[in-house]
Amino acid sequence: HAGLPSALALVWDWWRMNSLGGLLVAPLVFAWMASPVPRPSRRQLLEAAVWAALVAGFFHYDLLFPRDPGLGVVLSYALLPAALYPAVRWGTRGAATAAVLLSLLVTGSTQEGMGPFLIAGPAVRHLALQMLLLVLTVPPLLVGALITQLATAEGDRTRLESIRRALLLLLPDVKYRLTPDGTVREVIVPPGTEPSHMPASGVGGAATDLAAPEGRPAISDALGR
Repeated sequence: HAGLPSALALVWDWWRMNSLGGLLVAPLVFAWMASPVPRPSRRQLLEAAVWAALVAGFFHYDLLFPRDPGLGVVLSYALLPAALYPAVRWGTRGAATAAVLLSLLVTGSTQEGMGPFLIAGPAVRHLALQMLLLVLTVPPLLVGALITQLATAEGDRTRLESIRRALLLLLPDVKYRLTPDGTVREVIVPPGTEPSHMPASGVGGAATDLAAPEGRPAISDALGR
């Protein structure tokens, strides 16, 4: 039975490393495959370059060559704001990308014999690194997911507002409720109102069906935004 604790410790180490690897890689892959990647603007490229330069400077002076290794371990957690910034600016893609880059920098330097984590023994060193990577990964991913969700909701709201304005120009006396994809949920025609064009049943159909043929291009344009 003497080898049982060692075997359990080995399984625990293996599980931690694989779980953390999946936590880093899976969000990165799914985030970049979720939707078409927009072309970055010059401002975004410059912003990313400044972020990378600041991280590289902090990493070089405070992690690679710390004057006090113990202090260097503590300061390594100051990389969290650097991991959160891309999450706030670019959502899940920014968070996942930053987490992978920072993880590669920290683990790569330690593997090459540099950085403050070398003061600990191998077992404790691996655990300390994994805790740091967990801190640099989970909070930014949660913030990035929230930012992406808010941006999606704002896009849906703007899209619905465009459809609403287009419909108001065509059917000013009719009230309606739409889903984000433009499907009609409810049509309310006030008593005594006779709109110029109204299908027998618009519920469940497309918003373009509510308008006369000559007004449908305006609705389609709003749906495409």
